[in-house]
Amino acid sequence: MFRTPRLILVSSLLVLLFVFSAQSAAPPVQMTGAPQIATVAAESTCAKVGCHAGNPLNSQGKLEILGLPDRYVPGTDYPLTVRLSASQTAAVPRWGFQITNARLSDGIGSGTLAGASLNLNLVNQRTYISQNVSHLYMGELGPVEWQITWTAPNPAEGPVAFYAAGCVANGSFTAAGDFVYTAGETTGSDIVPVHHITWGRLKSAPFIGRGKP
Repeated sequence: MFRTPRLILVSSLLVLLFVFSAQSAAPPVQMTGAPQIATVAAESTCAKVGCHAGNPLNSQGKLEILGLPDRYVPGTDYPLTVRLSASQTAAVPRWGFQITNARLSDGIGSGTLAGASLNLNLVNQRTYISQNVSHLYMGELGPVEWQITWTAPNPAEGPVAFYAAGCVANGSFTAAGDFVYTAGETTGSDIVPVHHITWGRLKSAPFIGRGKP
């Protein structure tokens, strides 16, 4: 049975519509733009041909990760805000994001990330949170915000970095004319390095074995 060119075209458009609708519901995981950490490979973003292209990365807008302390307290819950702004002029823009975190010692996720009514995926020992259909803010001019919670690890695991990517699509279901942004923030801990004390080290200390002046 042969398909007519028109039927093939309609079928192709339906496939594309399904793909772009699925990405609106949730972007592919591991697309935060995180750099390589230890042996964990760097991550790409959706700013590429066939996904969301047409504008330079981080142009005409900004992505922010708000609420991280300079230093975290182990086991504490921190409400975080991912804020995305852009000069997208489309009539019905669609807003999306993805965020993950990793300890800087080995690139593995740290603590617990959670987001009410948002998509959550665990891949290669990292947690990824992203928008779903109900959090696309369709037609809004922005800036828009997503709320998540990070529970810091207990005990502390040293510095932890957060990486996020955001997209403002024009709703055309094509790859052209969209904007993609990235952001990164780091929080530290109060871990004090432990030095094993030996008798030789004690004897060499300036206050050992010396009388008063």
